[in-house]
Amino acid sequence: MVRVVFDYRGPRPATDAGVNDGLIPYGGDLEKLDGPKNAKQVNALRQAMLLNGVDWWGFAAMTSAAHTDDVIDHTIAAFEVAVEDLRAEGLA
Repeated sequence: MVRVVFDYRGPRPATDAGVNDGLIPYGGDLEKLDGPKNAKQVNALRQAMLLNGVDWWGFAAMTSAAHTDDVIDHTIAAFEVAVEDLRAEGLA
């Protein structure tokens, strides 16, 4: 699972092995990452990802064994472009 949190101001996740694998702050409590969503920002991210060939739903996504390294690399590249597009529009 991948979750995007724009304007996150909370604690940074630990990078030590065995501490939520260094991925989830707040002691692994995902509920603390949820908050009000900017619908314009959500739609802009989805549209930017689609324009770059990736179907990304909202601020979260999932990977599976069906995703090859090439698909993951393409998704990361598309996300980088999408975030730059959102920044250019003042949405990130």
